[in-house]
Amino acid sequence: MTMTQRQSASGFRRWVAVCLVLCAKPLSALSPDDASHLILRTGFGPDATLSRTLAPLNRSDAVDALVDALRFDTALSPPDWTGQPPVSRQLPQGLENAEREKRIRARNRERRMRREDLKAWYVTNAAAAPSPLAERLVLFWHNVFSVRVRDVPDAIYSWQQHQTVRRFAAGDYRELVRHLALDPALLTYLDNHKNRRKHPNENYARELLELHTLGEGHYSETDIRELARALTGARPDFKTAKYAFNPRMHDDGEKTLFGQRGRFNPADAVEIALGHPRAARYPVERLWREFISESVPEDAIERLARHFIATDWSITELIRALLNEDAFWATDNRKRLVRSPIELVIGLQRETGIEIRKPARWVKTLKILGQEPFNPPDVAGWPGGLAWISSSSLDQRQTFINWVARRADGVPGHTVATWLSLDYQLK
Repeated sequence: MTMTQRQSASGFRRWVAVCLVLCAKPLSALSPDDASHLILRTGFGPDATLSRTLAPLNRSDAVDALVDALRFDTALSPPDWTGQPPVSRQLPQGLENAEREKRIRARNRERRMRREDLKAWYVTNAAAAPSPLAERLVLFWHNVFSVRVRDVPDAIYSWQQHQTVRRFAAGDYRELVRHLALDPALLTYLDNHKNRRKHPNENYARELLELHTLGEGHYSETDIRELARALTGARPDFKTAKYAFNPRMHDDGEKTLFGQRGRFNPADAVEIALGHPRAARYPVERLWREFISESVPEDAIERLARHFIATDWSITELIRALLNEDAFWATDNRKRLVRSPIELVIGLQRETGIEIRKPARWVKTLKILGQEPFNPPDVAGWPGGLAWISSSSLDQRQTFINWVARRADGVPGHTVATWLSLDYQLK
């Protein structure tokens, strides 16, 4: 090789090396607005530390950084009673009236204490959790599979459901549905313990299709009746708060569900629902509304549903795909969603670092603002969106913001003014 050839080859290698280095760097780092938008949509509120971490990254790498950091382990130890059975529903026979009333009051106090403990634990854990996106997903799935803790026999039901949500919140969506569909909290809350062979109760069957798997309008009344028959016998064991299938209550006759015929049991019924063409589209639509926009484009949903199935129903990969959508980054979709009370309250706590000394006070604030943890208004969950905003709720939000401002150290006036602005209520 001649000197000229060697110089040419050496120059080419240097050019290739430079290209590789340049290609390895972000094509375009996040703008401050990009970083703010990503953090607001995937967390609880502004986060200066996270913003600095994401600043050198491009959009795709920033999304990867957030998604790959998902952690669903809790930051705080749970209340002691979570390792105990539910408060007994039974009282000893032969008690005098006065003693009986005394024990009933004690039982009710214990149940009430557990409910309040659970809400207080949730607030303090969300404030300390290392992955805001993980906590947002936990809250999202709780709202899809909605249960009011005051309407189940014991808070242990809601705690167990919470643990199931944490376990599958970013995993295989089918496993999430399989476990939650037969979860004792939902089965009790929606009366499936009353669903028996000779007296079918369609309440849970209807909600399983409408709210949990397919969405309204994608099933017939016949499907509901047949699904209710398939779900007979699925109930909790009230002594342990665990799932217990009772074959004597189950209708083992043939049923026709979405065109399939067989002697379907509760697990079969869930699988048939998951096999429906709508099963992949429904969670995509719900997550689109949660993270991108109230307006749901059919073509994008269809494309993402195919991606969802191709990635083995991975919620993690679906979140990654959603956050990489052009629509997610579109200027027209920014500051268009309303921050929920939990996002606002926990976000301000994380932003200021105020110590939560009295969690019950923070829970009470959330109740006033309309989003008390574990107590959605009904089976459909919190409606969200513009339902969070009214003249009354804005006043209540501003009262809380002023309370925070008085307790946070060294908050300048212009920061408080920002918190009080309507823009701060949006994400």
